[in-house]
Amino acid sequence: MTPTLYILALLVAAPQGAAQSFSFLDPKTGAALVRGVEETSREDELVVTTTVVRDLEEKVLSRERCVYDPRTLALVSYEHTDYGAADGKGEHQALEVKGKKAMLLRRDGAAEPKIDQVAWTERTYSAKLLGVLIERHWEVLERGDEFAFDMFVPAMAARFGFRLRFSARNGAERTVRAEPTNFLLRPFVPRIEFVYEEAPGAKPTLKRYEGPSSVELAGERHKPIVIQFDPALAGRPSATGH
Repeated sequence: MTPTLYILALLVAAPQGAAQSFSFLDPKTGAALVRGVEETSREDELVVTTTVVRDLEEKVLSRERCVYDPRTLALVSYEHTDYGAADGKGEHQALEVKGKKAMLLRRDGAAEPKIDQVAWTERTYSAKLLGVLIERHWEVLERGDEFAFDMFVPAMAARFGFRLRFSARNGAERTVRAEPTNFLLRPFVPRIEFVYEEAPGAKPTLKRYEGPSSVELAGERHKPIVIQFDPALAGRPSATGH
């Protein structure tokens, strides 16, 4: 299983008209590698997130658009383009879900696009929505239980069993790990963790993400990174999109 399913920052959805800024940091030095902004809006009853990642010279590295139903977190469509991938020729993915089926288009560089039709269920979720899944099921995780679901992996056009669980509690910080339910697969999947801060009377605040990048950085795919969220906005995202 490749880590390309972990799209960008795996950001939670922000209120209508809100913008969430973030930085990709080198986990060893803390130096900023790239920066990005995610904007959230509404189209009728659906939430739309648009994410753009730029290098430090403001060159666009990737664009992403995700549309989902905030009531069920059901994915409607997803599109992602990594302009730096495939030796500078780009990488593109587009997914459209209709009922129990989804149509996936993948193009790597100048190669011919691949089109797959895949089965979709009510417990199938996009990696893009990991943040809202955590927030929606926070009470389950807080009491020490797990939340299990099927993660769709575009690179493999397949679904895999995944779970969310608390992996650490350190003062006010809570660390949530996303990992395969099958323990045989876990050694082959990079560590994926979200660090939240919990305060009395307030909802958890997402502070950072630690895991692989899906944006090619300096010619390296799936580089381990830390994503630091802008503290001015990090507490505002909502699982409902309101």
